[in-house]
Amino acid sequence: MFKTLEALGPEHEYSLVDSDLKPLPIVDRVIKNLCGRVVNNIAFQFHTFGKELQSHVAVIKANTPFSSPMVFEEKMHRAVLETSDFVERGWNACLLGTGMHPLLRLEDTAVWSHRDRKIYHALNRIFNLRQHGWLNI
Repeated sequence: MFKTLEALGPEHEYSLVDSDLKPLPIVDRVIKNLCGRVVNNIAFQFHTFGKELQSHVAVIKANTPFSSPMVFEEKMHRAVLETSDFVERGWNACLLGTGMHPLLRLEDTAVWSHRDRKIYHALNRIFNLRQHGWLNI
């Protein structure tokens, strides 16, 4: 017997890139443009746009779980389209939705340097974050 699905609450991570797929470490500027200051996340009606460890990676996630895959697909698709439109108009950027950026050079990005940076500095001392396993995920 299959268990019924109660709710879906996934997130999607995207590299912000230019037309040549060069990573654009501008998530902080996108956030500042949207809300006037650099914060970790901005909540919209159905989704949240936010930062990740890497300064070129943004996350789009649901504010609340969805009741069905169809609702999930509709709302998240709309969120991705709105985000894509915003970063394209404001920064001539595109969303690259791969697990790892295929052409990333570590010198083209950095660890998030705003709120939570103390945590990331501590992680860097332990794990050396300037590696593809951390900056390119």
